[in-house]
Amino acid sequence: MLSRDPVPLEAWVEGNVDEKRLKEYQVEHPHDRQAGVPHTTCFLETINEPFSIKIQFLDQKTFKAHQWFVQCSVDRQTLAGGMWVNNPAYRYSHFVERKDGLLYQSDMKFSPLPTTDDEENVTIDNAQLQDLGKIKILVHFGQWVTTRSEGKAHSVSMVSGTVHEKTKKGVNPKVIADTPSPTSYTFVVDKNGKNYYRFTFKYRPRPVLELMGVIEGEPEPTDLEVKDQQPQVGDGPASTAEKVKVENEEKGEEGPKSKKHKVN
Repeated sequence: MLSRDPVPLEAWVEGNVDEKRLKEYQVEHPHDRQAGVPHTTCFLETINEPFSIKIQFLDQKTFKAHQWFVQCSVDRQTLAGGMWVNNPAYRYSHFVERKDGLLYQSDMKFSPLPTTDDEENVTIDNAQLQDLGKIKILVHFGQWVTTRSEGKAHSVSMVSGTVHEKTKKGVNPKVIADTPSPTSYTFVVDKNGKNYYRFTFKYRPRPVLELMGVIEGEPEPTDLEVKDQQPQVGDGPASTAEKVKVENEEKGEEGPKSKKHKVN
């Protein structure tokens, strides 16, 4: 989805297999006075394959005029931010989790959480539920400052539990090296660049979007349409001759008779 003018930004989510963008619905530019952040939001139809989150500057002049920092969170879990200084396009394609002293890098994929009707077995309350099903991107501009302290790898702890909702889970995990960088960078936000822009994707599976009225479901066929679609007895090219024969018999007509020739 595109940002509101004059900010030249575009953000989207796409599948890793075919690189097709996920379908967006009800793109809006709400005015949030309390947050004070220019904002674009939409509903997103989920897919059953790994995906990536992308954001891109559409104007090179604006991009090169500042140094940038982009933050991305999924279900309130912040993914590692990065130095956005060279390429006007930025991509999130995986997240990192720390388990038993090891770092695991996983692709991102929409996956349903288990559900239950038993209140005693629900482990995610309504307050936590409000943060699920959302991908948020926040952009700032300022300056990157080099520091000499060792930086640890950023990791997240993804939401798990039982609830009526969908959340992001990792697939294809692989162990990566937990090697701290000897040089790290600190981003100093410009006072005019704080909360430069924000995107929010509210992702849901198609059946949920239909129930919410965000998109229209496929209409059920009427009895007449079903009857019209059913094959009729005798349909097809081979039945034409039979039909003519039956009609001739009903009229008392016969086909052409062969002429007899007298043989001398």
